[in-house]
Amino acid sequence: DQLEDLNNKASTLNILGQIYLDQRKFSEAFKNFQEALQLYGETDNPEGTVETLKNIGNLYAEQANFQEALNRYKDALEIIKGIGKTEKKADLLNRLGLIFQDQGDYSQAKQKFEDALNLYRKQNDMEGQIESLHLIGINYHYVEENDIALKTFEEAINIAEQIGNLHKKAMCLNITGKIYREQWNFVEALKRYEEALSIAEQLGHLEEQVEILSVIGEIYQAQKHYPEAVRRYNEAIYVAESLGNLEIKADIFTSIGDIYYDEDNYLEALNLYEEALNIDDQLGNMKGKA
Repeated sequence: DQLEDLNNKASTLNILGQIYLDQRKFSEAFKNFQEALQLYGETDNPEGTVETLKNIGNLYAEQANFQEALNRYKDALEIIKGIGKTEKKADLLNRLGLIFQDQGDYSQAKQKFEDALNLYRKQNDMEGQIESLHLIGINYHYVEENDIALKTFEEAINIAEQIGNLHKKAMCLNITGKIYREQWNFVEALKRYEEALSIAEQLGHLEEQVEILSVIGEIYQAQKHYPEAVRRYNEAIYVAESLGNLEIKADIFTSIGDIYYDEDNYLEALNLYEEALNIDDQLGNMKGKA
């Protein structure tokens, strides 16, 4: 029937808008979302309206137009109040929190993230709980309350373990590794990064493996544990080569060059710096041709 056709059309417009948004084609995305919003209004579809308002809010957030993003998320929340669809409310609260966070209003952000977390707990939504805990942890990190941040991330890691979500577990392990590294607590940092590396290997995420191996190399280098640093850098180079990632390869050659320079092995250092420069030239030429 006609009502169903209009709802299907609105749904397709939302998907198209999402694709344009992913490509950062903002005016095309906006046009599709607005058309979908109008259709959902005509068919009196509050759930579709909520979804579309959220999408428009996301678009404004991407453009750092925070006030307009807040307005759309708040409009969506008002509609949810009327229809009682609480599962969508928590996601919107997290998005509102992110806007406040981007504006530097960390206490408002924390409030929204915690409201979302409470809703996810009521719904026994483990994935949602991990998401909110992750956001709360980052918020604490921004205000340099790192002990609470670490506790929050550990809670997220435990839930991710329970439900077998390795991707989110690795994400939280990487952030806790980063915090420990910033605190110069290299033992704890390495523990987290090694565990995250093991997950990346398990999942076959090569880019993450390169990033983590590079960071592990940097930590060993900072401690002047040079043989171990070189070993981990070489592992990173090996994986980077299989990806064809020249840029990171050049960075790692420079880091190993720095180690040889520190050890007064100037010839080896020079060779590696030249290798890095050759790659940079190659990349420059490729960019020029493109």
